[in-house]
Amino acid sequence: MYNRHLVSNALGRTRFADELVDVLIKLGVEYLFGMPAESVNSLVHAASRRTEIEVVTTRHEAAAALMAVGYAKSSGRLGVCFGTAGPGATNLLTGAYEAYLGRVPLVAISGQVPVASLGRDAFQEIDSEALFRSCTSSSVQIQSPSQFERFARSCVQALHESTACHVAIPGDVLYAPLDGPTAGYRIPEVPTATVASKEQLAAIAEFLDSDDLAVVSSDADSTYLGLVQKLSARLGCPAYTVRDGGAIAAQNVLLVGRTSPLLARGVCGHANLMELTDRRCMTRSLPYRTQIVCDVEATLQSLMDDGSSDETTHGWQTFTDLDPDGLRLPEGLAAAAAVSSLAGIPGAALPLGIGGALGGRSRGVVVTDYPRLSQFVAELATLASLNADVVAICLTDGPETSSRLKHLGTAMSLGSVAVASVDDLSRRFAGIAARPGPVLIAVPGGTAPKTAASPLRPGERSLARHLSADLAAPVQISDFCAQLLPSFATAQRSANVQAPSMSASALRKSGIPSAGTVAATEAALLSQLNGIYDAALDSARILVTTVETQRWFLDARRVLDEVTVARYLVDDAATASAAVRRACAAAAAPGGGVVHLHVLPSALDSGWAETEDAPPPAEPGRGTGPDESSLARAVGALRAARRVGIVAGRGAAGCSEQLAELSRLLSCPVHVTMGGDSVLDRSIPRVHSRIGGSGDLRSYRQVARADVLLLVGVSNRGSAFDWGACGRTVAVNLDPRAMLGLTEHDIGLLCDAMPALEAIVAALCAAPPDTVDPSARRQRSRRWPAGRRTRKRARRTEIAPLRASNLTQAIDEELRRHGGTSVVCADVGVNTLWVYRYITSMTRSIWSASFGTMGFAVPAAIALANNATRPQLVVAVAGDGGTSVTLSQIQSSIGVPAPVVFVVVNNSALAAIKFESEIMGWPDSGSALPEINFADYARSVGVPARSVGTLREFRSAFTEAIHAHGPQLIDARCVLNDAPIQAGKKHWRQVVGFLVAWSKDIRGSVGSFREVVRAVILGKLYEKGYPARQDEERLSTR
Repeated sequence: MYNRHLVSNALGRTRFADELVDVLIKLGVEYLFGMPAESVNSLVHAASRRTEIEVVTTRHEAAAALMAVGYAKSSGRLGVCFGTAGPGATNLLTGAYEAYLGRVPLVAISGQVPVASLGRDAFQEIDSEALFRSCTSSSVQIQSPSQFERFARSCVQALHESTACHVAIPGDVLYAPLDGPTAGYRIPEVPTATVASKEQLAAIAEFLDSDDLAVVSSDADSTYLGLVQKLSARLGCPAYTVRDGGAIAAQNVLLVGRTSPLLARGVCGHANLMELTDRRCMTRSLPYRTQIVCDVEATLQSLMDDGSSDETTHGWQTFTDLDPDGLRLPEGLAAAAAVSSLAGIPGAALPLGIGGALGGRSRGVVVTDYPRLSQFVAELATLASLNADVVAICLTDGPETSSRLKHLGTAMSLGSVAVASVDDLSRRFAGIAARPGPVLIAVPGGTAPKTAASPLRPGERSLARHLSADLAAPVQISDFCAQLLPSFATAQRSANVQAPSMSASALRKSGIPSAGTVAATEAALLSQLNGIYDAALDSARILVTTVETQRWFLDARRVLDEVTVARYLVDDAATASAAVRRACAAAAAPGGGVVHLHVLPSALDSGWAETEDAPPPAEPGRGTGPDESSLARAVGALRAARRVGIVAGRGAAGCSEQLAELSRLLSCPVHVTMGGDSVLDRSIPRVHSRIGGSGDLRSYRQVARADVLLLVGVSNRGSAFDWGACGRTVAVNLDPRAMLGLTEHDIGLLCDAMPALEAIVAALCAAPPDTVDPSARRQRSRRWPAGRRTRKRARRTEIAPLRASNLTQAIDEELRRHGGTSVVCADVGVNTLWVYRYITSMTRSIWSASFGTMGFAVPAAIALANNATRPQLVVAVAGDGGTSVTLSQIQSSIGVPAPVVFVVVNNSALAAIKFESEIMGWPDSGSALPEINFADYARSVGVPARSVGTLREFRSAFTEAIHAHGPQLIDARCVLNDAPIQAGKKHWRQVVGFLVAWSKDIRGSVGSFREVVRAVILGKLYEKGYPARQDEERLSTR
């Protein structure tokens, strides 16, 4: 990674990102909501240089999108959110869908891999343009700076039509200089709505005289509900809202307000529709519609000859996750006017309320309960850092939850208040709310209305029974979906709505034959996309079951189209059993992608016809064998090579014995990619640690020096062909696309790994290669004498501020002493590099190797601990950014019998983003995160926890945790400037990029400069064989 336009950037030429920010400022945008990351760092840097706009760094891209929606609702301006390529885009989709259904002006900007990498299965590459089409009015991808107008057009469409639009922009386009002078786009203002003209009023009156009439409050927030009800009573016709969900049988329908696309499923296809709206919509989502753009309230009052205003101003804007019907709120808060998620996103009220408060129209009130507050609980820290005027009212079901909220406020640096009852809140609300800044209020006795559980339908019971019997592991489901599917009693439940798919993916990566997840709502499916894409791209095929308990507006098939390898539709009880069995069998097959099982409501209402048990799926055969000519060339190259390097990826699953024998014959160890580590046994002779750009420096160096490099089942997403062996490459892969990186001197075996390795082993056994002294290939290991000064430095390291690099080495040492089976689940970030560089004693590792989704480690660790067939220790290592994404899932570890340790590398920043920004030549401006006390949070949900700040304290806490029963959390407070150096060749632009960034912020870059120099020295010493621990001790106090 380096800046291809470093010189032009340093000279101050206008970049695509600079012009983008300028257009947003012209549109009146005040805030950008999102998470900085590699492909969007230039956007953050461009915004940080302007005083008219502010970047709000969130803990989750879905929360960022919802904040942008709340901001747009409150201010009437354009909401803008952004996220990185891959997992950032899939997270943004949830909020974009909310804006699309609610007719809220929103532009979602997702990063994309560099233009040259498009279509090459690059790391984190997905077709986000296609993914967003079913959830937005417009989705485009920009592939050149000359296409800037496409972005401007999307902004204008989103604002003028009050809808959601998506734009995907490759990272190298964002920071590319614009050719020639900027276009200087003139942004048209949104017309001010006025009372309808006389002709329009006459047309409306004529329409209201029609027979078979219905009036619909069609906007998402029911802003005009009072007027609609009044008009309905006067005309004697039925009134509906967009949330009713049922069919509207009337032939003539008056739509009042910005029409949500949801109404398309309620009105008859032949109905005569008239819409009164303040924003013109060019997208024809409803048939036979006549639009009259006007001031809706004034127009209706004119028609009814009523001069009174239906609007009552309380100075508050209420956002709720709960059903307003029957909800008791303090005086002054109108429950009927509360804003809630039209897409049914659990926990949406908090980010919507934060964005609404920044919109500035009125102070925000969030009404929720503890399970829903937990979904974006880390955003409470964002709320505290913004000091926004938001009162969060959390209804509790007992003193235990009230106690949790008290500790939660402490963990998030947020003021909290406990009241005795709803009546007590009504008496004290004015005084509490008068305090400036945010506050969290716990209200017992005001239990939130429970989501009505669906009746136990015969088809649902059959579905649950079949999934339980035909999958090797319990199906994964969130608590919210479990309420809608009560028959899934044996499913493993997750407190976090996005965790089930991550858990299923982790189970498949751990070697379990089949696993699956269930989504019973559209919001649940969108929330689980990160785990679904992770499983699909990491060759950990899972079953994704979408259950329409009632008709969905979202087309699940289109959403999952990119990653689906097989799809089964269950719409008939007579064939349902067979379809589910076939889907489960397909999910157990090796390979990538996911199997989609879609269940329609018609299949749930009656019992399924039990068919004869299908025969068990046939055992996978030997697969395609290698071409004889290519095989002979490969064997000859391996036999003649003096130095051989073997790298095994996920495609080598099941080949542990063959790799071990090959290692013996060639007298060389096996290097394992970070994704391949989870599918290969420990019996293989390995070196150092895992290999890859984020892997071990010594392993990388050994591979680069090989005369012949044998790649077995390594995908292009791991950048295998960038490793650059000095000799020839022999690639064994079933995917022909993996051969595109080979030169004419290299050899490709287009076949399955198993028969290829068996043939190579047989050939080498028949004519063994010349024996080479293993010492010729052994890495040098130099030892420095442990004198008095070394021991003194070691003691200083033990009591000095904790470093993530020292922490991971301590974990490795303790796991080696502990013995037994251990699994390490690594999250995404700087911690990934330290884990795979220094932790070598683990039995198995699990992480999001091909998709790089943050938040994976915590659900993965809990799933593995819950489904272990033998005693094992599970350790999750995640940064504070990754832990925050699925923080509430920690609750699901309560009751896990096996020891599971959550290690939070807490440096209050997105450390990887800091260094990625500086390496591109831009001073860091968006990596800092608000403080969270993760130990306090863990204790609030009943998980024992400790905070540590030195290596000595960490050793003590970790040793105690691994010998305890059940979950433990360690909040490791680490220094920020602990820079890792990635494996591989360094580009001169990276060095210059650091110098340029530091020159622009000399005072703030002293620590970063010192740390990068230290990291380079340590990396070179470690790569050449010096023991890492002694290197650390020599340099840690300098």
